Amino acid sequence: MEHSLADVLADEISFFHQEVKRCEQLVIKNAMKQATDEARGKIPAVIHRKNSMDWVVILRAVDFIKMAKLFSSYGARPTLPIPQTNDTSPGS
Repeated sequence: MEHSLADVLADEISFFHQEVKRCEQLVIKNAMKQATDEARGKIPAVIHRKNSMDWVVILRAVDFIKMAKLFSSYGARPTLPIPQTNDTSPGS
Protein backbone atom coordinates (compact mmCIF):
# COMPACT_ATOMS: atom_id res chain seq x y z
CA MET A 1 0.00 0.00 0.00
CA GLU A 2 1.36 3.44 -0.86
CA HIS A 3 1.86 6.03 1.87
CA SER A 4 -1.28 8.02 2.64
CA LEU A 5 -1.75 11.16 4.69
CA ALA A 6 -5.27 10.09 5.67
CA ASP A 7 -6.02 9.66 9.36
CA VAL A 8 -8.04 6.49 8.69
CA LEU A 9 -7.53 3.78 6.09
CA ALA A 10 -10.45 1.49 5.27
CA ASP A 11 -11.10 -0.31 1.98
CA GLU A 12 -14.87 0.30 2.22
CA ILE A 13 -14.39 4.06 2.11
CA SER A 14 -11.11 4.31 0.21
CA PHE A 15 -12.55 6.93 -2.16
CA PHE A 16 -12.60 9.39 0.78
CA HIS A 17 -9.64 11.17 2.31
CA GLN A 18 -10.61 11.12 5.99
CA GLU A 19 -9.36 13.85 8.27
CA VAL A 20 -10.36 12.88 11.82
CA LYS A 21 -10.68 15.57 14.49
CA ARG A 22 -11.53 14.67 18.10
CA CYS A 23 -11.84 18.05 19.81
CA GLU A 24 -14.30 20.38 21.48
CA GLN A 25 -13.64 23.40 19.22
CA LEU A 26 -13.30 22.66 15.51
CA VAL A 27 -12.56 25.33 12.91
CA ILE A 28 -14.34 23.65 10.00
CA LYS A 29 -12.75 25.74 7.26
CA ASN A 30 -9.24 24.85 8.50
CA ALA A 31 -10.05 21.15 8.85
CA MET A 32 -11.65 21.01 5.39
CA LYS A 33 -8.70 22.89 3.86
CA GLN A 34 -6.34 20.31 5.36
CA ALA A 35 -8.48 17.43 4.06
CA THR A 36 -8.76 19.03 0.60
CA ASP A 37 -5.03 19.80 0.39
CA GLU A 38 -4.16 16.18 1.26
CA ALA A 39 -6.96 14.45 -0.71
CA ARG A 40 -4.92 13.61 -3.84
CA GLY A 41 -7.99 13.17 -6.02
CA LYS A 42 -10.15 11.57 -3.33
CA ILE A 43 -13.25 13.13 -1.77
CA PRO A 44 -12.16 15.15 1.29
CA ALA A 45 -14.14 14.35 4.43
CA VAL A 46 -13.74 15.72 7.94
CA ILE A 47 -14.84 13.28 10.64
CA HIS A 48 -15.43 15.02 13.97
CA ARG A 49 -16.65 14.33 17.48
CA LYS A 50 -16.99 16.35 20.65
CA ASN A 51 -17.19 14.73 24.08
CA SER A 52 -20.48 12.88 24.64
CA MET A 53 -21.62 13.53 21.07
CA ASP A 54 -22.00 11.34 17.98
CA TRP A 55 -19.37 11.31 15.26
CA VAL A 56 -20.28 13.53 12.30
CA VAL A 57 -18.95 13.60 8.75
CA ILE A 58 -18.48 16.93 6.99
CA LEU A 59 -18.37 16.98 3.18
CA ARG A 60 -18.23 19.79 0.65
CA ALA A 61 -21.70 20.42 -0.81
CA VAL A 62 -20.52 19.58 -4.33
CA ASP A 63 -19.30 16.14 -3.16
CA PHE A 64 -22.50 15.50 -1.20
CA ILE A 65 -24.62 16.28 -4.28
CA LYS A 66 -22.47 14.01 -6.48
CA MET A 67 -22.90 11.17 -3.96
CA ALA A 68 -26.66 11.74 -3.72
CA LYS A 69 -26.96 11.60 -7.51
CA LEU A 70 -24.86 8.43 -7.61
CA PHE A 71 -27.01 6.72 -4.96
CA SER A 72 -30.15 7.86 -6.73
CA SER A 73 -28.93 6.43 -10.04
CA TYR A 74 -28.64 3.02 -8.34
CA GLY A 75 -32.17 3.33 -6.95
CA ALA A 76 -30.89 3.63 -3.37
CA ARG A 77 -33.44 5.21 -1.06
CA PRO A 78 -33.01 5.63 2.70
CA THR A 79 -35.58 4.07 4.98
CA LEU A 80 -37.20 6.74 7.10
CA PRO A 81 -37.04 7.46 9.92
CA ILE A 82 -33.28 6.94 10.14
CA PRO A 83 -32.52 5.62 13.66
CA GLN A 84 -30.35 7.72 15.99
CA THR A 85 -27.45 5.81 17.51
CA ASN A 86 -25.78 8.01 20.17
CA ASP A 87 -22.95 5.50 19.96
CA THR A 88 -19.75 7.32 20.91
CA SER A 89 -17.44 4.32 21.04
CA PRO A 90 -14.15 4.78 19.15
CA GLY A 91 -14.93 2.05 16.63
CA SER A 92 -18.28 3.57 15.71
